[in-house]
Amino acid sequence: MKKLFALLLCMHGLSNAEPSNPFSGILPGGCYQLSNNESATYTPSPIVAAVEKAAEFNDTPTNEITPTNEIQKAFLQNYLTDKDILNALTNKELRSWADTNIDNLNKILKKEGFDIRLEPMTPGDFGVVSILKVEVEWKEKAQKTQITNNCQLYEAILLEAKNGCSVAQPQGYAHPIARVNTASGDKVCFAIADAALEGFALRDKIETLRNAQMSYSEFSSVKVPMVDLDQTQQLDWLLNMVIGNGRIAQALQQTKFKMNEVGAKVESAVAIGVERCSAPCEPKEYVIDQDFYVWIEREGMDEPYFSAYVTSKDWKNPGDLNA
Repeated sequence: MKKLFALLLCMHGLSNAEPSNPFSGILPGGCYQLSNNESATYTPSPIVAAVEKAAEFNDTPTNEITPTNEIQKAFLQNYLTDKDILNALTNKELRSWADTNIDNLNKILKKEGFDIRLEPMTPGDFGVVSILKVEVEWKEKAQKTQITNNCQLYEAILLEAKNGCSVAQPQGYAHPIARVNTASGDKVCFAIADAALEGFALRDKIETLRNAQMSYSEFSSVKVPMVDLDQTQQLDWLLNMVIGNGRIAQALQQTKFKMNEVGAKVESAVAIGVERCSAPCEPKEYVIDQDFYVWIEREGMDEPYFSAYVTSKDWKNPGDLNA
């Protein structure tokens, strides 16, 4: 069976944060099975920076941003009330731009080496681009080596104690975690994955591993594949977030991750387009105007105590519920 590996780049001491899983249980199942051999990334800092920049550009206090779904609500509560994820990064590492001229923003994306682009927007609307670029170096150049997977050779690196590597065993998890202290003080961490995850499910898994109790491991070094990853994704969960008199109408992200014997580099760009409304925007309503399912849950029960499929035949005002 193919072994997957997960990586976490802990920025400037953030690895000591208290456990926090605000997204747990929000998404159905909490786990996403990816297509065969597909990697996934979760890079929240440029998303947070883009939303904050949009609020600033539209003269909207961040505490007045209105979420339109539970994921947005959890995201705002977790990241815009506690801005460690932004404050720990330098102005050179994380930059943001806002402009009513979408062409200007697309030129920035191109200049910075990204392929994503914002679509044209109506005059008066605006866009935001946020870009994260962080590069770390191993304390000592790693040794080049190879690993074999399904009879195929891959270029890899060997990280040892002299490279700042230590290995520990997290309680309740089958595989060890290797932590590598870099020259800048950031830590790059590795663990073989036990499931193919993405999005907030990936974030929750990493948080669980980071905050697990650690014990002795027999390993003292780690051999890990070199990486050259480039992923683009639509941030559909961010759409329709209300920022003052504007609503997010476009949201996309491109993330690159490279790792070799010298070190590792993360680059991630987020681009959002905000439509302005002539009057204050109201959160969009989810209108159920077709046959629908309804069920009622209670904590402590394994399944709903009531479920139904309701057609228009029974759409009527019951009057007094106790009659």
